[in-house]
Amino acid sequence: MKNNTFNNLLCQGASNVLSKDIPKSKSFADTTPELNLQTFGVGGLGNFPYYWQDPFNLSFNSDTYNWISANLKAGVNPIAQASGSTFTNLYIDVLSKISYSLSPTSTTELTDASNNIITQQQNLLRIWVSVYGSASIDSLINTIINTWTSPPITLLDLQNSNNLTTDLNQVPVSGMPILPILTNYIDALNKSTSLINASSSNSGYLSAALAALQTPNRTNGGILLSDNSVQPAYVITTPLQDILNGLKNTSNTNTIEVTIDRVNDNVISVEVPGQPAFNIHPNDFLKMSVNSDSDLFSTILKKSIGPVKLDLSFSGVTMVYFQPVAFNKSNNENWFWTQPVIDAIKNGSTGVTGFKFLPKPNIDFSEEGPYGFLTGVAISNSPTIDLKVCSTDYQTIANSIQDSDTVELELLGCAIENESQVSNLTKSVNTDSSTNSVLVSLSPQSVAAPSVNSRAWVHGVQVEFPAAMK
Repeated sequence: MKNNTFNNLLCQGASNVLSKDIPKSKSFADTTPELNLQTFGVGGLGNFPYYWQDPFNLSFNSDTYNWISANLKAGVNPIAQASGSTFTNLYIDVLSKISYSLSPTSTTELTDASNNIITQQQNLLRIWVSVYGSASIDSLINTIINTWTSPPITLLDLQNSNNLTTDLNQVPVSGMPILPILTNYIDALNKSTSLINASSSNSGYLSAALAALQTPNRTNGGILLSDNSVQPAYVITTPLQDILNGLKNTSNTNTIEVTIDRVNDNVISVEVPGQPAFNIHPNDFLKMSVNSDSDLFSTILKKSIGPVKLDLSFSGVTMVYFQPVAFNKSNNENWFWTQPVIDAIKNGSTGVTGFKFLPKPNIDFSEEGPYGFLTGVAISNSPTIDLKVCSTDYQTIANSIQDSDTVELELLGCAIENESQVSNLTKSVNTDSSTNSVLVSLSPQSVAAPSVNSRAWVHGVQVEFPAAMK
């Protein structure tokens, strides 16, 4: 659809409906994200599969996972998903090109610190031998941490000590001259260790996050999907019961009144209140099929006298929030870690200590690029439709719908279905001979209960571009 007016209207209507439920001021404990819906164009992945948890084994619905993890198309309006492409694959490409390295200055400092360790170690051995006789560095350190303090400590405790004179509470008189030299040795160790640890630990974290992406399993945070695959973890923060309750809330309804004028066989003019009219092919906007006639809407337009009135009611407007699961340094689980990417962009090719791209990926990290993902979606039940047509042939139009076994509709290329994806609609047809008009009411068939196959109509989305410079 070239004109986004209708999608914009869906998004704005949902924002208005949802905003009335937002308290004037949020409590400190309220972690619900700010409502910031953007217009969305439904693509190959269809409307939102909201029943995200399989009730039989509590696994994550694979259709829902594929929907929320889809990559975004670059530079398009409205926001759209790239079918067959996931953000995790894009993130693998980015993260695999990042490394943690020391600046030339830090490298020199590490070299100097390593040389100083050797010097201070020799000084320590020299004074130890002069007092106690021959020994290795390991044996003298072992003696110090086990006999010069009570209770015994570790080498790490020794390195973390702020005052060796106090912490080594059992130093013999003969060992007192050794303490200043020992302090110099520990200081040299600490300076070298901090530089080495920064490089090795950050490199290790990168490897762990990348492993959780490339080979997800239950030990590194991967989640089990309903198709029995294990994928990098996403979490839906809106409980399933809250989603079900929201869809049942008929007071949250987004209603759109549409006026349609036929321009010619291939063009209609669509007008909604407060928005400029736009032109579109009839079947690209609304396609009506009854029995074997797949183009009834075009026939209705040709027979109409004046504009066709169309009222769309989307009940149960509600929000669903989700996000990738952040990498946990404490146990090397999960995968989403923004800091290396942001730092690598900022550091560029400068000679600083930190994360850098080697080489830089050919990716646009701005809000115009593909490096982003959805974090929320405004959904509702499929719409009920009231179609009013004035025509001298109104009875024929009424009969063609009333006598049909099936009535199916597509709105903006999306089939209007019930929660079981049944597209045959319930119909009600009323005629008025005084005005030569017919009013057709169509609604999705009711179902006993939703299931993992259930989908909800998408009104708008919330988007995160985690590396875009603000």
